[in-house]
Amino acid sequence: MKPYLSLLPLCFCMLLISFPASSHVTGGQDPTACEIGLITVEKGDCTSDTTYTITIDFDYVNEGADMFDLWANGVFFGSYAYTSLPLTIPNFPKSGGSHDWLKVCDGDIGNCCRIKEFATQECGGGGDCEIGGLVVEPHVCEDGYFYVDLDFQYANVGDEGFIVLGNGMNYGTFDYEDLYITLGPLEGDCVTEWEFVVKDAQFPECQAVFELGPVCCGEECLINELVVDIGDCTSDSTYSLTVNFNYQNVQGNSFDLWANGEFFGYYQYAQLPLTINNFPKSGGSHDWLKVCDNDNPDCCAIIEFASPECGGGNECELSNLTVDIGDCTSGSTYAITVDFDYQGVQGSHFDLWANGNLFGYYAYSQLPLTINNFPKSGGSHDWLKVCDNDNPDCCAIIEFPSPECGGGEDCHIIEFVAEVSECDSNDQFFVHIDFGVQNPGSDSFKVQGNGMLHGIFAYADLPVTIGPLNGDCEKEWEFVVRDLELPDCAADTGIGVICCGEPCVINEMAVDVGDCTSDSTYNLHVAYNYLPGQGDSVVVYANGQYFGIYPYGSPLFLADFPKSGNNHDWIKICDSQKPDCCKIKEFESPDCGGNMDCHLAELEWVKECDNDSVFYIQINFVPLNPGSDSFKIVGNGNNYGFFAYADLPVVLGPLAADCMTPYEFVMRDKELEDCEAVIELGEVCCDPEEEIQFLSFNWALGECAPEGTYEVTVDFKVDHPEADLFSVWVDGGFRGTFAIAELPLILPGVAYKGPLAKNKLKVCAFAPGAQGCHHQALSPPLCVGGPQPPAKIQSHQNAGQAFRDEDSDVVIRFRLHPGAPEVGIPWPSHASAPEWMGVHDLNGRTVYYGPCPTESGRVWTLPSGASESLHGVLIVRIGSGDHVATQKIILLE
Repeated sequence: MKPYLSLLPLCFCMLLISFPASSHVTGGQDPTACEIGLITVEKGDCTSDTTYTITIDFDYVNEGADMFDLWANGVFFGSYAYTSLPLTIPNFPKSGGSHDWLKVCDGDIGNCCRIKEFATQECGGGGDCEIGGLVVEPHVCEDGYFYVDLDFQYANVGDEGFIVLGNGMNYGTFDYEDLYITLGPLEGDCVTEWEFVVKDAQFPECQAVFELGPVCCGEECLINELVVDIGDCTSDSTYSLTVNFNYQNVQGNSFDLWANGEFFGYYQYAQLPLTINNFPKSGGSHDWLKVCDNDNPDCCAIIEFASPECGGGNECELSNLTVDIGDCTSGSTYAITVDFDYQGVQGSHFDLWANGNLFGYYAYSQLPLTINNFPKSGGSHDWLKVCDNDNPDCCAIIEFPSPECGGGEDCHIIEFVAEVSECDSNDQFFVHIDFGVQNPGSDSFKVQGNGMLHGIFAYADLPVTIGPLNGDCEKEWEFVVRDLELPDCAADTGIGVICCGEPCVINEMAVDVGDCTSDSTYNLHVAYNYLPGQGDSVVVYANGQYFGIYPYGSPLFLADFPKSGNNHDWIKICDSQKPDCCKIKEFESPDCGGNMDCHLAELEWVKECDNDSVFYIQINFVPLNPGSDSFKIVGNGNNYGFFAYADLPVVLGPLAADCMTPYEFVMRDKELEDCEAVIELGEVCCDPEEEIQFLSFNWALGECAPEGTYEVTVDFKVDHPEADLFSVWVDGGFRGTFAIAELPLILPGVAYKGPLAKNKLKVCAFAPGAQGCHHQALSPPLCVGGPQPPAKIQSHQNAGQAFRDEDSDVVIRFRLHPGAPEVGIPWPSHASAPEWMGVHDLNGRTVYYGPCPTESGRVWTLPSGASESLHGVLIVRIGSGDHVATQKIILLE
C-alpha cells in the first residue's frame, strides 16, 4: 500500500493561528531558548453542565519567570506557579463544541507558549447539534468521471443519520457510524461548480457546506519506458540500483516505489534518475519494482529483471508453474496436471494446496503430477500453491479459470414490483411488495432497504405490505428482498423520493461580493430561487450568526456583511415559517485590509497505514502573508526538515505506529517563528487490510424494454483466491450481493435517463479481511419510451447568459447545435404551454412568450414592459417540435 491512496476516516485538529507560537528546541535553534513541552490533560468529573475538572502537566526549560499564564478556549484563565504542576483546575469551562483547548505561556517570555486541543467532557445539559470540519476529497478520474470521499466532525447529532445534498441532487441518508462515505460517479466536465451540503436528518439546521468547485477529468496519466541499471552488491541481500522512466500528465510532483511487492519509498520526479543503494533481493532469480504517481494509484509501471548474485549460497526457488486442465470427474471436481521447475530445495518432497487448503504431499520425482479430483472453489477461478516441504517460504502460486462441471438449479427472485399507496393524514405511506421465486432455499424471505430491516415474511403470504413510512420529500427509498437461507438469492427495486405534504425549496442561490465598507465588513448581493406558497419572508444568517429578516422577492442587498476572519464566508437563508427549509452558500471572503499577519490556514491532514507497524501523514494548508517561501515541520523532538510552500501537500513517513507515541506536528514559517499551525495526532495504531484488485472488468448492454430500461451483463476477474462474493450498485441504488460463481451477472431494469446521461455502475468484491471496488460509467443505448434527445437544442450548462442593456431590456443569449434549422418557440395555444416554453421569473410564473431567433448568434430581447420585474434566477425553455431545452441563468440588478 502506498503512503497516500485515498481518504481514510479522518480526525480533525483545530487550527489556532492568532496566538504566539511555541518554541521547540531542535537542531539549529538556540539551546538556551525557553520551551514549554508537550501538555498532558486528564479529564475528571463534571462540576456543572458547562464546567469540569482537568489536571494538566508539562515539562519546561529556560523559563523566564516562576509563573505561567493559562488560557481556556481563547480566554485568559489565570496565572500559576510552575511548582504547582501537575495542576488541577476544578472549573474548566466547556467551549460549547466537540473539542476544548488550552494555551500555556511563560509569564515573562510571551512567545514561549504551547497549545493543547482535546475532546470536551460530556456534562449533560444537551448541547446544540454541530457538524463541522467537512472535507470532500476527489478520487482520480476514470473515463471522464470521478468519485469523492466525504468526512466531517459532529457532536450532539440526532439518531436518524445525516443527509448529503448538492447541485440539486440528494445523495441519500447515511448513518454517522458509516463515515467516511464515497459518492459518485460525478462528471468531471471542468464546468460544474460541485457543492456538497451535509445536514442532520433530525435537526436539519445542523449542517455544513463544502464547495469543491469544478473538476477536470483531462488527459490520462502515463508512466512508461521504465529502465533499471544494476550496480554493486551492498550486502548479501541488497545491491545498488539506478531507476529512470518517462512520465506525462502526472497529478503531483512525486511518485511511490515498491521493491518486490513491498512499499520502499516516496521520491520526487525531480530526483530522476534515482539511485537506491540498498535495493533488497527477493530471494529468487528475479527481482521487480513498481513506480506509481503518488496522487494517482492507477498510473503505474512495473519492470522485472535478473537479480544479481550477492553471496549467501544457493537459494531455493520454484518457478515456471503450469496447470493443464482435464475433464470433470464430478459436479465439483476435475483432473489437472501440474508441473514446475525447482532449484536449491532442501528435501525430496513438496506440499500442494488447493484453493487455500492443504491437498497432498508429493515427491519432486512425480512431476509432471496428475491429480484426478482437484476440488472447485465455487467461484469462476481456482488456484493452487506448491511449497518445498522443508522450506515453507520457498513457494509458487498460480490462478486459473475453473471449468464448468454441472450443478443444481439456482434460486431466483423474478418480477419484483413495489407499489406505493396514497399518503395518509400523518404524511406517511405504505408500500405493497410482490414477486415470484424459483428454487427457494426456504419458505421465507426478508425485506431490507435504506439501512432498515422491514421484516421476515413467508412466501405464501405474498403480496406483503411495508409501512407506515415517512414521506419526507428527501429519502431515496429502496427495497431488497432476500431468501432467508440463500442470501445471494435477492432482488431490489427503488421507488425514489416520496413527498407527503408540501415540500420546501430554496435553491439556486448566487452571491455577488461588493465593496468593502470597513476592514471587517463589505456589501453583498444575493439572488435565490424558491417555491411560492410558504412564509412571506426569509431569515438570513451571516457566518452562523443571525443577520436579519427580509421579504421574499427581489434579490437581497446586504450592507456591512461581516467577515468571518477566514478565507471563506458563508450565508444561510431560511423560510421564516419553516426553520428547516434553508439554503447555504459558501464563497471566498474579500480582502478588506487590516489582516496582514502571517497565518497557516485551512489545515488538512490525512493519515494512512502502510502495514501494521508504520504510517504516513499527508499535510496541506494555505499560507497567508508568509514571511518566506518555505516552512519547517517539527514534533516529538524531531525536525522533519524544511519544505517549500509550492510543494504542498507534503508527506511525512514512515513513522512507527506503536500505539504509544502521542504524535504532534508543528508547521512553522521559516522567517516568522510565531506563524505556525499544530496537529495533535495522538497515539497511532494500524490494522492491516488487504485490497482486492480487479484483473479485468467486462460489461455488455442489452436490449431496451418498452418502459425505457435496459439490461447490463457484467463479468470480471479478481486477484484474490478467497474472494467469493460481490455486491452491485446502479446509480447509487443497491442491487444485491451475489456469488462470484454466478458470473456473468445480468442486471435488468437499468433506467434510461437520456442520451447525454450515463448510468453509474459500482461493483465491490469481498474476502475475509479484504475488499476492492470497481466503478464504471455506462453510455446507454437509445431507448424508446425513455427521455428523448434534445435534437438541435444545445442545453449544456452555461449555455445561456442574461443581462440588462441601457434601455433596461433583458437580453438573453443562448446556443443551438451548429446547423440548426427552423428552431423557435411557437405561440402557445393550450393550457399546458407554460410547461413547455417561455421565460419564467424566480417565483416560477411564466412572464413572457415570443418567437425564438433562428439566425446564427441567438439573441432574445425581452422588452422592458415584459421584463421589468425579472430578477434573480430565470428559467428559459426553448422548444423545437417535441424537444425542449431548459436553462437556468442568474440575472442580478
